[in-house]
Amino acid sequence: MYKEAVKTISPFVGCLFDCKYCYSSFRRQMKRRKHACQLCYTYTPHPHLERLSKRPPKTTKDQFIFLCDFSDWHFIHDEAREAIIRYCKFYSDRNFLIQTKDPASFQGYDFSENVILGTTIETNSDALCREISKAPVPSQRFMDFVVLKHKRKIVTIEPVLDFELYTLLDWLIEIDPKRIYIGYDSHPNINRLKEPPLSKVERLVE
Repeated sequence: MYKEAVKTISPFVGCLFDCKYCYSSFRRQMKRRKHACQLCYTYTPHPHLERLSKRPPKTTKDQFIFLCDFSDWHFIHDEAREAIIRYCKFYSDRNFLIQTKDPASFQGYDFSENVILGTTIETNSDALCREISKAPVPSQRFMDFVVLKHKRKIVTIEPVLDFELYTLLDWLIEIDPKRIYIGYDSHPNINRLKEPPLSKVERLVE
């Protein structure tokens, strides 16, 4: 996932969307921080703005630095959001990725052109998403993301859930992202998600 990411920086940690597949990945990694930060351990949204004090690595045209990879922009409070935006503007010669499952939370902020804004749309099925997450349903994410006025947008379909091919395809065409990432769940034996057959995913890619 995100092979173009040269580094991840987490100036904010924690999320309350409770996505089923997060427990075996992001939240599991945070369990190692029990003795360093109790809020990280419990995945309670909180800032670590001291991590913005270091100079980030250089990025090429396709590379980027993934910000807030252990959180979601939806839960980041205004002070931290503004600090992150200033950081991206200060290092204007680097590319940054910020991702959310609530694209409406991007509205009203002055993101610079070196920032890539992303959203996760695992499926077009709202009912399927309600079974595994408290995040806004995919149809809402689509509507909020397609109207977002920002030049550099990406869509992540990972972990991919079963979908209706032409509906999801229409969404992607209308959003017109610079890049689309598609991938299966990396812990299928644990999460047991309702995944589509490989042939359907290959058809979407085609």
